[in-house]
Amino acid sequence: MDLKDITKELIQVYEDIQCLKNKLKDEVSRPGIALYGYVNDDKINLDETINLYAPILQIRYPNIGETVGYDAIYKITKKTKLGVLGVGYADGLKRCINKRKKLKLGEFNIPILGRVSMDTIVVDLSLIPNKLLDEINHIPLIDNKYSIKNMAKDCSTIPYEIMTS
Repeated sequence: MDLKDITKELIQVYEDIQCLKNKLKDEVSRPGIALYGYVNDDKINLDETINLYAPILQIRYPNIGETVGYDAIYKITKKTKLGVLGVGYADGLKRCINKRKKLKLGEFNIPILGRVSMDTIVVDLSLIPNKLLDEINHIPLIDNKYSIKNMAKDCSTIPYEIMTS
């Protein structure tokens, strides 16, 4: 028996789900992403601990016919109140988040317009009352209504990739 075999017998290293399912006595564990409330087991309920808010950098009132985003993929067709949020793919926000189509602020839906750019996303704040906008300076991207698991699903990936990008 060599040192490698002896080490395997003496120490069992657990990760994420194994840490939660097994009683760990005299073992080494690496809880990993489970520390943040994410595991790939629907039978284990953990509180997700990550929230992400994007600051509102600008509020703009574009003219009908103007376009938004890379390749001008969104065209303004009605009177609109745009919000420019300070988060983009350079900050780790996946470009595939466009599949989500909207953010939420309380009861209000906030459509994402155009593509995610390097440092910003543009949203339609038309349904948000000005009084509420005067009271806030951030819009939630990840919270208890839309988790990293939801974002990972929308981006056809796993929560770990969303957290580490």
